[in-house]
Parts: sequence; structure tokens; C-alpha cells
Amino acid sequence: MRVDVPVVGINTVETAIKNGFKGIVAEAGKMIFLNQKECIELANKNNIFIVGSRRDYEIFRFYREASRDLHLSYLVKSIKNRYQDVDFVGVAGENLQKRSRKFYKI
Repeated sequence: MRVDVPVVGINTVETAIKNGFKGIVAEAGKMIFLNQKECIELANKNNIFIVGSRRDYEIFRFYREASRDLHLSYLVKSIKNRYQDVDFVGVAGENLQKRSRKFYKI
């Protein structure tokens, strides 16, 4: 039996940086996230987001910087205006906490 499970790791983040990507999105709970702490640090250092999206329209976001909180709050507002059944879950700064009751303080 062969199985192909998506994997996000340092090479994924480095490839995203090299190619000028703004972020990485993968299906939460259905992928392997290697070296998570190092990946998030590298992504933060290079201003790249990493999102684990669920098919039930919950979107998870990993970040630490206040400026990203503000930027992502605008993205969340825009997505919610277009897709009312979408909700967001995560750890966030005050700007994002205003956009969803499921954002928790950093």
C-alpha cells in the first residue's frame, strides 16, 4: 500500500521564500508539519504566513508579529464579507480578536 501525505517543513518554507510566495496553505489535520517551531520562525523572519485550513471553513494562522495582526485582520474582514460561513480560529493580537470570537490573546 502506498500513501502520499503532504509535508510542510524547512524545505517548503525555503522554497516559498526563494519563489516570492506570500504564504503556505495546507489542509489542517491531513498533513505532516516538520520542525514546526523552526518553520514558523523562518516564515516570520521572511514575512510569510503559514495557514492550516480545514474543509469546514475554519482557518488557522500561526504568527507572532503585531504588524501581521493588523494585516491579517484586514484579510479576515475581506474574506468574511465575501463568505459569511467562514470562521477563523487561532492565537491573535487585538486587531484579529475583534474579527472573530475564536481568536485568543497572544
